[in-house]
Amino acid sequence: MTRTPARPLLRSAHALLDQAASSASNVLALLLLARALDADTFGRFSLGYAVLVLVLSLTRAALATRITLTPDHAGAREVTATVLGALVLLALPTALLVTGAGLLLTGGQDPGLQLLIGLATPVVCAQDVLRYGAVAAGRPGTALLSDLTWLGLVALALVLGTGSRTTLLVWAAGAVAALVVALAGLRTRPEPARGRELLVRLARREDPLAASLAANSVIASLGLLAVLTAAAHLIDPAAAGSLRAAATAMGPVNVAFAYVSLSLAPTLVRRPRTQDRRFCAAAALVLTTGTALWGACLLLLPDDLGRTAFGATWAGTAGVLPFTVAEYVLTAVGTAAVLGLKVREQARDLLRQRVVTTALSVLAGAVLAWTTRDVRAVAAAVAVAAGVQTGLGWHSLLTRPAPLPATTPTLRNADA
Repeated sequence: MTRTPARPLLRSAHALLDQAASSASNVLALLLLARALDADTFGRFSLGYAVLVLVLSLTRAALATRITLTPDHAGAREVTATVLGALVLLALPTALLVTGAGLLLTGGQDPGLQLLIGLATPVVCAQDVLRYGAVAAGRPGTALLSDLTWLGLVALALVLGTGSRTTLLVWAAGAVAALVVALAGLRTRPEPARGRELLVRLARREDPLAASLAANSVIASLGLLAVLTAAAHLIDPAAAGSLRAAATAMGPVNVAFAYVSLSLAPTLVRRPRTQDRRFCAAAALVLTTGTALWGACLLLLPDDLGRTAFGATWAGTAGVLPFTVAEYVLTAVGTAAVLGLKVREQARDLLRQRVVTTALSVLAGAVLAWTTRDVRAVAAAVAVAAGVQTGLGWHSLLTRPAPLPATTPTLRNADA
């Protein structure tokens, strides 16, 4: 019996709720760890977690993006199976790489935490790909159920009042459970043979958009990691924890940003390219308004509530928040432009913008960390870089002509 796809509005609502649940499980785990760890230990944990985020971002850019740009549901499931096959082949190297990088960045301290982060990374990446696949295949309810499973287990850790390592174990176990639920709901399985072919094509740069987005993601994540490392070593580990905690406080905004790629990209790619600018302008207005409102709530948060939520990290986080809010408001405007450039497959423009702005944030952040020894100056440098990227993105979207219909991606058999 053929499954009838959910109505567009219902699918969109499911996708938004799914992204909210996915973000909530991560934010809740980070908040629990921030409360359970001292400021310096949380700062070292943040470095290892930044490596996980780097790998996850690379997976989304190089692999999951093609799922969202697949123009029909059956093709999305096929591409998802191929991507899962590639991730199976990369699972062991990924775990070793993340663990090793975390130990290197922290000087070998807290090896248990770094090992747990490394082992969890392949599972987190696979579950994330399945979320994208479920939404693109017209089954956002599967993605939502998967992430609610994960969120429920992390919430259990909150109720039980577990310690830091137990919290991280529960978070990792939740990722495994969520992966199983998503596999069962989407009714797909990894295809390692096709996954190997996909990795070979990526290595040969036969897919310019995927190669550009992968490079974009690596540069952005390495830039963030460099900024955190500079803050940790030139100021103190607590400075890195403050930057991570401030970003964690913007969790609902990150939900909206991820929703743009998860749900709005498949919607826009199936429309005429002449609608790109109007669609992106509307998305920018909604994103910016929501970001500004949430940022205002954080800036007005009483110190007592801040200390309850973030524990010992709140003292540094409160000073960083104004600059982080400014960064996210600027990023909200730019995220909408990036959506349009992705759909138009303007790979070169996206990569150029990322190189320029990441170099700016890393160089300015490191210099200011060294000269001022003030984490607020580092956060200000990152905010300025976000503004530069937003300007470059909208300049490209407004000045580049819309591609002809023939250039619109047709990825029905992208894994063939």
